[in-house]
Amino acid sequence: MDFSFTEEQELFRKSVREFCEKKIAPFANEIDEKGEIPREVLYDMASFGLLGITIPQDYGGSGADFVTTAIATEEIARADISMATAVYYLVEAGWGFLMNRYGSKKAKEELLPDVTKGKAFLGIASTEAAGGSDVVSISTTMKKEGEKLAVNGSKTFISGVREATKYGGGYVTVVKTSPELAHKGLSLCYLPVKDVPGITTNVFKQMGRDGISTGAIIIKNVEIPSHLGCATNLWVVFKHMPDTPRNLPSDY
Repeated sequence: MDFSFTEEQELFRKSVREFCEKKIAPFANEIDEKGEIPREVLYDMASFGLLGITIPQDYGGSGADFVTTAIATEEIARADISMATAVYYLVEAGWGFLMNRYGSKKAKEELLPDVTKGKAFLGIASTEAAGGSDVVSISTTMKKEGEKLAVNGSKTFISGVREATKYGGGYVTVVKTSPELAHKGLSLCYLPVKDVPGITTNVFKQMGRDGISTGAIIIKNVEIPSHLGCATNLWVVFKHMPDTPRNLPSDY
């Protein structure tokens, strides 16, 4: 069995490396010192087709497979040794893939194009203070109330909190819809965070990788439209969910 990259993949790597050397590497020190990825860098990445790279072309993405996605991850990380830009890219690649797979058509049409254009951030909100990444132990809940979904709880050590709050966007969020069913009562929803009543965010101080923030989200009686419910009672989603981005090379 031959595990070598194809000629097309090698050409893709070369083009991404050239892009990164021109558009990301010159900003590497600034990203680390100022603790923020310049918007022009993100817009350039979007124009090149890197942001939300796994999202289908119907929603503005490149529809890339995981090998292609991983190649780009390596080249982005090579250009920005703080890893901030690579993590930003990786989070959107991984969770953009799952949002496309499990989100409603209306939600995808509404949300994904802005992600691929660099106008909005898309991340994952799974980790909680009491259980880490043990999704069965989460306490955040979601209940249907009329035409809305009511979400309550909190998430911590979440990537991109400052970015989503400042520029717009949100999170594929793990919630419990039927707590009595344990792992079978888990669901996903998309949770917007900018200017949303009931949402409070905090940004943590950290050592290294300052270009993309890490923080907490407090969710108190937040109502979201029903079409932002991504998946219900699908344990299979959560069994492979963490592997999607973490199988791609990065420090995420």
